[in-house]
Amino acid sequence: MTLTHEQITELIPAFALDCLDDEETVAVTEHLPGCAACRAELESYQSTVDRLALAVPEVSPPPELQGRLMARVRPAAPVPPPAVPWWQKLAAQLRTTAPVWGAAALLVLLALGVSNLYLRQQLTDLQRPAMVDTMRTVSLRHTQPDSQATGIIIVSTDGEYGALIVEHLYPLPENQQYQLWLIDDNDTRISGAVFSVDDDGYRSVQIEEAPLPLEHYTRFGITVEPAGGSPGPTGQRVLAGSM
Repeated sequence: MTLTHEQITELIPAFALDCLDDEETVAVTEHLPGCAACRAELESYQSTVDRLALAVPEVSPPPELQGRLMARVRPAAPVPPPAVPWWQKLAAQLRTTAPVWGAAALLVLLALGVSNLYLRQQLTDLQRPAMVDTMRTVSLRHTQPDSQATGIIIVSTDGEYGALIVEHLYPLPENQQYQLWLIDDNDTRISGAVFSVDDDGYRSVQIEEAPLPLEHYTRFGITVEPAGGSPGPTGQRVLAGSM
């Protein structure tokens, strides 16, 4: 794979986080020895990632998690293949949308995966909003009995950009999709995204349809709607949260 200097520069943030495919990794590796500017930029990104890893607060695992981990390491118990973490899936998807977010925003979002102990805590028990220096997050709670669905909305500091991440939602038939609703203080509901989930119930999607900055909306909800979405909520609500 032959890439220009500009293309290599755009790949540096993902290279620092080891999120490139094999061909891209080889292309960047071969380019670095002859380019001092790219080496300096890579060193800067790697330094940022190292500091983020050290900044993760220590979190004691709950007793039930300890039990599951002990069960997995017993010799007699079969070890299932590890599930792909949500932040790795997000990294793969964002790598294809880097021109929209820009290299700097891409690095910040992927850095959330480096701090996965803290953010994973927010996704699993969702007891309080997570606070990140450069972005705000809104936790979404399931609204149906026996549901394990969780969600999080990441909002940029200026409120102009956002991303939705959901896990453990039930895959829907082809004639239905999930729809994110942005709700203001007047109880007006605006569509933020229409999406489907994979077989594991996971999806990350950019919030692109909002006519106003996301900080204008104080509540969020996800409902089941006909494929393609609805002008207003018509189906069952599955997740909800507030800013």
